[in-house]
Amino acid sequence: LSNDSQVVCLINGTTPTIGVVTDFITADTNWINPLQTGPFAAGSYPLINYSNSIQGAGFGALKLARGFDRVSMVLSNNTTDTTVDLVVSAIAPVTNLVWTGSVSEAWDVGATTNWVTAPGAVDSVFIHGDSVLFNDTAARTTVNVYEVVAPASTTFSNDSKSYAISGNAIAGSGGLTKSGAGVLTMGQARQIVSRFV
Repeated sequence: LSNDSQVVCLINGTTPTIGVVTDFITADTNWINPLQTGPFAAGSYPLINYSNSIQGAGFGALKLARGFDRVSMVLSNNTTDTTVDLVVSAIAPVTNLVWTGSVSEAWDVGATTNWVTAPGAVDSVFIHGDSVLFNDTAARTTVNVYEVVAPASTTFSNDSKSYAISGNAIAGSGGLTKSGAGVLTMGQARQIVSRFV
């Protein structure tokens, strides 16, 4: 890997997303960007499988490019399995969130504080598995889903405001519930919702 390069790795269970067939050589700083594809629990998740050893600047050159708010995690060099693992030690409990859109129109994972846990509460971020509510209290009703999100449930309860949702997919098993006279426009080309209520 060249210096300051970034590698995106899916967090997908027990199978590493990147298999290094030849030598794994790091430079001064290499960024590992874990991409959460759905809810996950505390445990070890192999990201990169390498042969023999990590050469060049070694394992110490690998840094997390991003973390997830409400999730404690570190990179680990699993020399027994010759994998670079993401070790998740703690995850905050699932939260019921209300969309505010106070920062931007971004619905992302663990980054933007466009949510609150209750009206007037401290701003929060979304993590997979949270239940989300969009209602008439939002400052912004245009929502851009920046990456695939997997809420436990998605509810639109809007009477006076219209919502327009675009971007990536909304996944998850909780389905989508819509109530109220307000309009809901779903613009995702890859919309994934298990059921509408």
